[in-house]
Amino acid sequence: MAFTMETTSRDLRSATVERELRLCRTPAQRVGLTLLLIAVVAVPLSVGSPFLSTLITLVAIGTVGAIGLNLSMGYAGQISLGHGFFLAVGAYTAAKVGGDWGLPLPVWLIAAAAVSGLVGMVIGLFALRLRGTYLAIVSLGLVFFGIYLFNNWTSLSGGVNGRSFDLPVSIGSVDFTGLAIGSQVYTREQSLGVLYWIVAALCLLLAHNIVRSGFGRAMLAVREQDIAAEVLGVRLFRTKVAALAAGSAMGGVAGALLVNELRYALPSGFDLNMSIQYVAMIVIGGMGTTYGPLLGAAFVTAFPQLINRYADQIPFVKSTTSSGFGITKDNAGLLVYAVLIIVTLLVAPGGLSGLGARLRQLLHRVTSRRRDRTAKATSK
Repeated sequence: MAFTMETTSRDLRSATVERELRLCRTPAQRVGLTLLLIAVVAVPLSVGSPFLSTLITLVAIGTVGAIGLNLSMGYAGQISLGHGFFLAVGAYTAAKVGGDWGLPLPVWLIAAAAVSGLVGMVIGLFALRLRGTYLAIVSLGLVFFGIYLFNNWTSLSGGVNGRSFDLPVSIGSVDFTGLAIGSQVYTREQSLGVLYWIVAALCLLLAHNIVRSGFGRAMLAVREQDIAAEVLGVRLFRTKVAALAAGSAMGGVAGALLVNELRYALPSGFDLNMSIQYVAMIVIGGMGTTYGPLLGAAFVTAFPQLINRYADQIPFVKSTTSSGFGITKDNAGLLVYAVLIIVTLLVAPGGLSGLGARLRQLLHRVTSRRRDRTAKATSK
């Protein structure tokens, strides 16, 4: 009897773990994943406006970078204000491997992830012995170190004025500078939109599975209470370093995609503002959530672009400093960041993902109450 009960208990635990590790546990999740995969290809190809095509591509780049920061900061709890540095490492690695050496797309993309992840791991071996404010200050210093490094590494970056790059973006016979489906040939932006969203979907899937693994649970334990996690057997330092390395690798992929999109890299472009943008993405979208980086990247990337394009039609927003009363479109973008972050922290601390979960719970409670009232009325 004891053996039977033990076997049954083990089978139940195995079934529970297997159910938890499934990518889609409900029919609604399976439908949502299917629609997402269709949208990854259909949406970029169906948008004809060059402005919207570029915006869709930039949101995909932001999503990849935000997923990486969400791993190290959102799940592992390691404060980082230097994410722009890892994007710069990935960008210049891809520029060297793909632009100067002419190696194909998979090679320079993997090289950007590998070099950025390695740099993140090496930095983590020293920086992650700190915590809290001290760690934030060290990560902030990475941004300025990166600008100084690449400004003076002229053979790679072109110095202060930057340089242009032309990276190959084809895989076999599939050329992402102009996809052709039948007789229809799509523009470069539409084609890159498909490529970038495929990469974003793969990064989202990878991060989702990392979080559900034993390593992911260790990251969550470190974030919640690192001393208690270490007492329970979590290797604290190794978990922190691995989380930073994984986040840095995805940041490097985002940097590689960015330099390929712009075909130009300027060291000062990877400054503190870029790092703050990525922090804003995960705060607004929802730190430590699966789809938070996607939602946050859409908001933080789209708002400034829309303000820049339609500045003349927005009240109190002006195009230049000499065009009358109001704030400039650049300052308006910063104001949007500030307002969104403050509103998110006050109204929805869990970000847009948390707000969506709260709305679903509210809808479920309302539906349950209506069902109970209907059942009571029927019974009478």
